[in-house]
Amino acid sequence: MVKFELKNLGENLFSQKMRYVFKSLVDVYVSYPQKDTKDGFLKSIPSNYGYVFFWFGFLDEEALAKYHKDYVSKDKLREIEEAKKKEKGYFSLSDRIRDDLFPIVYDHPDVIGQGFAEVYLATLFDPELKEVSIDRAISSLKRQVKKLEKINDFADKVFKRPRQIEGVEDIEINYETIKFADEKFEEELAELGELGNEELWGWFEEEDEDYGGKHIFHRNGWEICLRIIFDGDDTLKEVVERIDKIISPLKGVIDKMVRYESSFSPF
Repeated sequence: MVKFELKNLGENLFSQKMRYVFKSLVDVYVSYPQKDTKDGFLKSIPSNYGYVFFWFGFLDEEALAKYHKDYVSKDKLREIEEAKKKEKGYFSLSDRIRDDLFPIVYDHPDVIGQGFAEVYLATLFDPELKEVSIDRAISSLKRQVKKLEKINDFADKVFKRPRQIEGVEDIEINYETIKFADEKFEEELAELGELGNEELWGWFEEEDEDYGGKHIFHRNGWEICLRIIFDGDDTLKEVVERIDKIISPLKGVIDKMVRYESSFSPF
């Protein structure tokens, strides 16, 4: 089976710890510090089986406490102190300063504790049933059903306790319209170093419909989102290897394709 790989990332990143990979994933056009904003977004990264979004939401509260006073307003600091006095039990600083988190994490990667690699896979389910015989239609649908049964079996193992698939926190399966590119489009964007540029994808679809219509496709199918746990001390290479091992049972039913989605908040 073809190994899982990420596209459009420099080779030097794969030996780095995830907390230091964070800055390389930032969508610089809409994020701190390039823009006059405290907001920030990370790019979705295309893979040979779809795409991945890295969510860095589990922060080290002790490390966060060392830095937050330099980023938070005086009014907010007073609110935090008052909340601490009222709160009984566990107090989450990250929840209280969510609007200020991005600059802190960008400047101080040691606050990153854990996160999820949200791995988006898909199996196309759009059988051609027009102008075919009943026998061919039945055969096509049976093949699709077998794929769905394997995906469902995999999902059952994720949810079963004790865990039968280590490292997967959650799985979601939804019927969606899947947008993906063919190999020619992938190769041309890779040469430009723009495989992860959503605006360029949009330009080809809207401004160059003839080209985009030949190389960018929209098909119905089942999208599978796996949330795979990583630690801030894991290297990107270790996370990619973990993803590859976890999705191996699905490789016979998911489709190889390059996809790209928007940038999202990492918290």
